[in-house]
Amino acid sequence: MEPTKESYLKIISEADIVYLNNQEMASALMELVKNTSGIHASDNRMLVKQLLEREKQGSTIIAPKVALAHTKTEVVDNLILSFGFSKGGKLKWAFEGKEEVKIVILLLFPIKGDRCSDFEIIKDLMIKLANQEQMDQMIKLTNAQDIKKILIGK
Repeated sequence: MEPTKESYLKIISEADIVYLNNQEMASALMELVKNTSGIHASDNRMLVKQLLEREKQGSTIIAPKVALAHTKTEVVDNLILSFGFSKGGKLKWAFEGKEEVKIVILLLFPIKGDRCSDFEIIKDLMIKLANQEQMDQMIKLTNAQDIKKILIGK
C-alpha cells in the first residue's frame, strides 16, 4: 500500500516531544525511548543498547546541532519517528562527548514490515533534512512545536 501524506503526518504528529537537558548521549536516548509512543517499557534498555551500537559505527550527527539516532529493531512493529529537543543545546553527543546537539530525531525501523511504505516516508523526511535552509531555521527555533512544524511541513 502506498503511503499518503496523511500517513506520514500521522506518524510524526503522534510522536512525543521530549525535552532533554544537559545529558550524556545514553541518558538522552533512554529519556527519548521511554517517552516515545509504541515502545514497551521492557524493551527500553535493549533499544538504547542497539542505538548506542549504531552510534559506534559512525556518528549520527547529520547537521550542526542535529542528530538522527536510528536503528533496525525487532522491538517495534511499525516505523517510529520521534524527537527530543534541548532549549540549551547542551546534549553531549558522540562517545568522546566533544559534540553537542540541540535536536535528536529518533527513527526506528522494524525488521519486519512493509518496506515500500517506510521508504516513501523516510524519503520525505530526508528531503526535509537535506534542505540546509530548513535545518538552519530549525536549529534557531526555541519552541519544539515549531520544529515539529518543519518536520511535518505545516
